[in-house]
Amino acid sequence: MVAELRIREILESPSSISDKIYVLVEEAKSKGNQFAEVLPYLKFLYNSGHHQELASLIAGLIENKNQISWSLLLSILSRSQMNLPTNLISSIEKGIKRQNADGEIWSVESLDFHFQNFPEIRRSFVENKKNAFHGRREELIEKFEFLKNQRLDLEARQVLRGLIESFPDDPTIKDLESNFLELQAREMLSNVDLSHEETKTYIPRFSEEEKKFLHQLRDHALNDQASSPKNLVEVAYFLMFIEDFESALKLINFKSELSFNEYWLKAELLKLGRRFVEALEWADEILKLFSGEPETLVACLYFKAEVFSEMKQNSKALEILESISKVRPGYRSSSHMIQRLRNKGSFE
Repeated sequence: MVAELRIREILESPSSISDKIYVLVEEAKSKGNQFAEVLPYLKFLYNSGHHQELASLIAGLIENKNQISWSLLLSILSRSQMNLPTNLISSIEKGIKRQNADGEIWSVESLDFHFQNFPEIRRSFVENKKNAFHGRREELIEKFEFLKNQRLDLEARQVLRGLIESFPDDPTIKDLESNFLELQAREMLSNVDLSHEETKTYIPRFSEEEKKFLHQLRDHALNDQASSPKNLVEVAYFLMFIEDFESALKLINFKSELSFNEYWLKAELLKLGRRFVEALEWADEILKLFSGEPETLVACLYFKAEVFSEMKQNSKALEILESISKVRPGYRSSSHMIQRLRNKGSFE
């Protein structure tokens, strides 16, 4: 942009056209080893019809072994309609090869009768560009998958946006976008703290008379604990047995201090009550409080894998279980869970 502004400044100066062209050529010569700055001058001379000055300038650049615009040189030669000597043809071919300027012969076909290998160079150039383009596509897809698997959703979304912009009609990219949006939607839904009434799945294992008796016993136990708290844990286990997880949690929460087993009881109640986010947070709390016990680490990880499985986030559950199996092969039923999750795939 600086070169373009300088050219405009020269053209607006109070001088004759010949003087302006002279200044342009001299400034271009002074920038000979900076091709990016020389190119705007070369293009201006060609587009303004000053081909003689352009040819002279290009000759000087070649003599000083500076980079030139081969497409402009070929365009000048094609306009002259002159028969090119063999040594000139050979020199041009060598120069294009030396400066890796295959792409510059893309738009000049009028000299193909002189340069027999130009069509093949174009074909090879296009093929290489095509391969590089698809290689970039595969590289971005691989990067996206890596970021997604690392749960770096923001970075993955940015890479996916670049893929969509670069390959808007690619069905594979569209599938990536659709699956990624579905994954995010699933995770958002799984993080919603649903109420007990919305999520509880009461299994009627008792007859109506048995359920009536158990409910009466529950109400009596709750009233008894409210008036004189005692045997909280025993009553909580009873409530868990009849699948009244919310009432059991309320009792556990009455206690200001919990034992190790009571911490785990609360974790199980949160999981059974389908309060999954709280269950995961509580597992982290257990791990923090009892971090000095190696068995607790494995137990917490296994518990979190169970929770993720219940949340239908099978990929997360599988990742945790596989990490456990590396250090504790056969831990509980981890092998069975791994096989089950692999059979299900990433989603249910």
